[in-house]
Amino acid sequence: MEFISTKNFDSEAEKNVWNAIKRQFNEQPGYCWHRYPITSYSGPRLEPDIIIIHPEWGLIIIEVKGCYLEDIEAIEGHTWYMQDWYKDEIEPYDQAQKHMWAILDRLKQFNHGFLRNEQGNCKIAGKAFVALPYVSEPLWKKRFQEHLSAPKWELIFSGDLEDDQLYQRIINSPIKQKYPFQEDSEEWKTAIAVITGSQGIQSKKRRPTKKQDSKAAFLRKVEEKIKTFDSQQHKVAVQTPAGPQRIRGLAGTGKTVVLAQKAAYMHVQNPDWSIVYTFYSRSLYEQIINYITRFVQEFSRGELEEPNRDKIHILHAWGGSEQSGLYQQVTATMNTAFRNFNNARSYFGTSSGRFAFNGCCGELLEHENEIPEFFDAILIDEAQDLGENYFRLCYELLKQPKRIIWGYDEVQSLEELEIPTAESLFGKDIDGNPLVSLDGVYPGEIEKDMILYHCYRNPRPVLIAAHAFGLGLRRRGGAVQFINTVGGWQDIGYEVEQVNSNELITGQEITLHRPKSNSPHLLEELVGYHNLIQYQNFENRYQELEWIINDIEKNIKEEELKPDEIAIIALDSRKKIADQEYEYLYKGLENKKIQSVRIGTDTSADIFRSQGCVTITSVFRAKGNEASVVYVYGFENIAKSTDIVKQRNIAFTAMTRTKGWLTITGVGEESKLLFREIQGILEEIGRVKFIVPDMNKIQRNLETYENQRRRKRTQKAQKSLVQLLKDRADVNPEDLPLDQRKKLLKWLLSNNKDIDDLLSDK
Repeated sequence: MEFISTKNFDSEAEKNVWNAIKRQFNEQPGYCWHRYPITSYSGPRLEPDIIIIHPEWGLIIIEVKGCYLEDIEAIEGHTWYMQDWYKDEIEPYDQAQKHMWAILDRLKQFNHGFLRNEQGNCKIAGKAFVALPYVSEPLWKKRFQEHLSAPKWELIFSGDLEDDQLYQRIINSPIKQKYPFQEDSEEWKTAIAVITGSQGIQSKKRRPTKKQDSKAAFLRKVEEKIKTFDSQQHKVAVQTPAGPQRIRGLAGTGKTVVLAQKAAYMHVQNPDWSIVYTFYSRSLYEQIINYITRFVQEFSRGELEEPNRDKIHILHAWGGSEQSGLYQQVTATMNTAFRNFNNARSYFGTSSGRFAFNGCCGELLEHENEIPEFFDAILIDEAQDLGENYFRLCYELLKQPKRIIWGYDEVQSLEELEIPTAESLFGKDIDGNPLVSLDGVYPGEIEKDMILYHCYRNPRPVLIAAHAFGLGLRRRGGAVQFINTVGGWQDIGYEVEQVNSNELITGQEITLHRPKSNSPHLLEELVGYHNLIQYQNFENRYQELEWIINDIEKNIKEEELKPDEIAIIALDSRKKIADQEYEYLYKGLENKKIQSVRIGTDTSADIFRSQGCVTITSVFRAKGNEASVVYVYGFENIAKSTDIVKQRNIAFTAMTRTKGWLTITGVGEESKLLFREIQGILEEIGRVKFIVPDMNKIQRNLETYENQRRRKRTQKAQKSLVQLLKDRADVNPEDLPLDQRKKLLKWLLSNNKDIDDLLSDK
């Protein structure tokens, strides 16, 4: 079972019940939430103490009351008359039932009644309980007997928190789930989607297709499947940390969508907070606004049609004449000069926008005592593209507890080679201690450093090809960037096969495997692993562009795709050349009566897609966006630059823009060699073999000391616990200091399934 606490525990009573559930239900399927707000479509927002959903048991609501028996003066009907309590009268069972009916109502109304049975009721059974962790069952029965308001099976007593008594109480209740759901069934996925707020990511229904085997027909099958947030994504979205937090994940793991959901959730839960969502690529602007609006509607259950833009600010990091930015607003507030893109590059003597912007933020930090603490939370998307001075500026702009949350993917960094740690991003205090540490957890079991393992955007062969090519794992001259530990690969969803140590040894041949579960894209199953990527080589550029124009026409006419499902991404960023090629593509498509847009020329730079039009753009403006079919042209440019890491990262970013088919084209022998490299990567389904490079020769180490330290602490704690369990016959728990026993108990209660693996290994 997945356990998700959205906030710190208000009372020991709630905490005791929660810990008992974690102990007794840990191996069960399903989800359990603490203080997760939800409601029906028509009612107000409610916040049950504990929600459980289980494929066999159905929906369970537990209302926790931390009262003692003597606090209850009398019970009449469903009303409990209290003495020396925060209220004179309470109706705990009614309260639990109200929460239960609200959720069941929401479940049965979603998706045109998909979870409604023939009688019009929800297919999921509902049970309501009142937990009294400070009241024993014998004393209750002696005083109240079997009362109408709370018969025995509706109450959870102190004794139920021991051993497996709560489990027995639940499974023996008279209300049963009539038809248990399979965990891979559409009914179960729908139930999880409703409760986790995944309605905001459901695809708009595609029109029926004429052919059964066209690309549009396959996409229709993919889009018909219910989308749900996985447990890690959901935790990121609904847990509000009491301080800084990092979210790591490869392209396509959903960083943008979960950060947008997190911003919306915080906005709805804390309407007085001033929240900023900031990002680097201007073309993300429209997408982020749409996501946040949809999630605000979802979390407010229709109470809010739009986010309050006076409280939640969606801002480009820099800003300019067309769209305001965070840096721009700070300069106005501090009454200092604002440097635009061209002015900053000239002033700081660099062609790099990233380094110029870092210099701009550094100027403001010279007056850090004058920087106002404006905001309650700042969420930074595309953090890998922003320098340390922007992070420090955001940190200074925050009120305590400095709730800065950043999404990061080191492989998509297009300009910076160094992998920053929290210390290098935020610096140290006057005593030399790091201002930000990602060690440990916040109250409410909220992790400071979270990793998204599953990639949903890209089909598995696309992600493996892009990732292995980006690192140069099968490059003739060897890898240019690398992760040299098994744990580092596991962090991004790979298994390292037949390796016994965590450290990878130079010269050994290893096999990386990406399980389907970590890239669960249906297209691989529908069209085949090797049918999602194609390569085309040409003698000259215009031959290449002409072929792309004709192939797009084929995709629209024969494959039934809409023009706005297609994107063309150029790898040559030289403006004069790119403009000429964009013009050729634009006119060529126009001659075929196909509309297209050149982002930043025919449209604002703040959008990526225009309805009914093929997108023509650069990789820099494509970042963070996606299309069903992507053409990446000019691939030979990857081999021509001396900045190998940057070019490989550009290739990775461009290739991972597709959520369907990828076509790579290039000119000359250079592109032929690169295509052979990618073909070698994809020889074996789901796996790639290569030789571990010499870490002294690679240009970029993607494994940081910070990440290694986190994993080593976890492994050490697990091994220590296993040893303690082996030696338990010789250890008296009373010999351990009370504070250590409390810490051990708290850790034991955490949902760490690796412990079972260690124990089973003996």
